[in-house]
Amino acid sequence: MKTKFYSSIKEVPNIDWTSMNIGDNPLFSFQIFELLENIQMAHTFCYITIENDIQEVIGFARTQLIPFNSSQILSQHFPCDANPNLKQLLLQKIKVSILVCGSLFACGENGFCYNPNKINSAKAYQVLGKALKLASKKHFKNKPTFILIKEFFPETTPNSDHIKTENYSDLFIDANMQMHIPSHWNNFEDYLKELRTKFRSKAKKVIKKSKDIELVDFNSQDILKHQNEIDSLYSSILKKAYFKIGQLNAFAFAEIKQVLQEQFIFTGYFFEGRLIGFSSGILTKNKLEAFHVGYNEEFKNSNNIYQSMLYNYLKDAIDFKVSQLQLGRTSETIKSGIGAQPTHMKLYIRHRNSIINFIISPVTKWVKPSINEIRTPFKKQVN
Repeated sequence: MKTKFYSSIKEVPNIDWTSMNIGDNPLFSFQIFELLENIQMAHTFCYITIENDIQEVIGFARTQLIPFNSSQILSQHFPCDANPNLKQLLLQKIKVSILVCGSLFACGENGFCYNPNKINSAKAYQVLGKALKLASKKHFKNKPTFILIKEFFPETTPNSDHIKTENYSDLFIDANMQMHIPSHWNNFEDYLKELRTKFRSKAKKVIKKSKDIELVDFNSQDILKHQNEIDSLYSSILKKAYFKIGQLNAFAFAEIKQVLQEQFIFTGYFFEGRLIGFSSGILTKNKLEAFHVGYNEEFKNSNNIYQSMLYNYLKDAIDFKVSQLQLGRTSETIKSGIGAQPTHMKLYIRHRNSIINFIISPVTKWVKPSINEIRTPFKKQVN
């Protein structure tokens, strides 16, 4: 078995994605990797292939080396329930580089895939762990301080935990809020019927307050037409983000729309002819995943624009007949009021210095996801 390293996705040999364990995830495509590579010019990339003895590509990882410092964290909202003294220690004068295996812009398993018919899961993740260590030592001019592998759903962690044999530590991060969409929901009214009175009244109130907002489906040309407004709306939300590791812009959204077409939903929110917000989502056969949003804070309370966006994601999920809606991290309480429930995600981390890595290993056990109020809006569990 052999691992190879490439600085650009253009150098990577063709991969039969249908043989990999990616399902219908549209973020695994050469076009998307090339697009993200082009808009993140400040980052250094490394793509890793795993080949068997007959030179078949049976595994693939995408990584990027990013500079990171404490100014990129809103320390008062650091997204974990850590001891205050530990939090201060973690955030004080941080200035490191991190080799990230995974997507900077989407939750979930978007960094590594392999052919389960050619390599078993234990071996695949062990090879990945070794390959990332080798890449961090030999591929980059400026060696990364940490390796970070993000982020895995509970059903995957029995497999991904095999990477810990290469001296990686695991830790949990704030939950990805997910919602099951029952097959008998044919429209939004069916959803409302299953809510407890309090939450049904709240949903109707949000809908009433946002009734004057017009929703418009954008194509790539529409996105570019409103480029300045979209960038401004997106930046206003990014300023409040816990981590500021990377950001997209209207041009990137337009390019993603051009590549993914109907699998990328981009909706403009207009009030009296003025663009006051946008939402985006990635659609697959069985899932709608909230991607990025932006909105004018002026309309957050007066028109409930953010909660309106959450309900519109739900309406789309019902209309597209998917079985799952993923609303991502943050705002757990609000999202649970709609019906989403937390799924705790796991990631893995390793310091390049083996001694320091040994020391920080027990520290990661102190870092726990934030505890937020989770609401139960349904009369009974939905199936």
